[in-house]
Amino acid sequence: MVPLSYLGCVNIGVRIVREQFPDAQLYEVQGAAPNNAYVNDVKKFSRLQLIFQAEEGRGTAIISTSSQWGEFGPVYYVGQPWLEDVVIPWPIDMDATEADRLLREHYSGPYNSMLLRHPLYPGYNEPYYIFNVAGEGFVFVGVNSRKVFRPAQGLAEKMAIPTSASEKD
Repeated sequence: MVPLSYLGCVNIGVRIVREQFPDAQLYEVQGAAPNNAYVNDVKKFSRLQLIFQAEEGRGTAIISTSSQWGEFGPVYYVGQPWLEDVVIPWPIDMDATEADRLLREHYSGPYNSMLLRHPLYPGYNEPYYIFNVAGEGFVFVGVNSRKVFRPAQGLAEKMAIPTSASEKD
């Protein structure tokens, strides 16, 4: 059996959420390894949390993987909007493994989280895979531009606050 890719897993989550909230739009995908461990490969991430705009922007839908990659728990609804993100048009073309490959061209350290999001911030005009790299801080990989960069870390922390998915365990 071929292992499920990152995008394949996210596609399952998107489908499940849209069954309950047909207008749901993806905001973020937060990824982490068990116990917030540092890893050298995105395939070591076992947990994903997907966050969606729902109910025409009036609320937020959240779904997380359960104990198995690609298996999700229930959809949770919060009656408040999620702020500071731009909707990520789904699907996207870049898988997490390609983002990791591009990251490795510039940085060799392990990372403990990866966040796919499009920050609502001037000059950030595309979704990014954002890695929290040991000894480096947050490193961004543009989904469309394929550009790898480290923004000023104070700014990066505002755009990539350690995710709730990475804080679990």
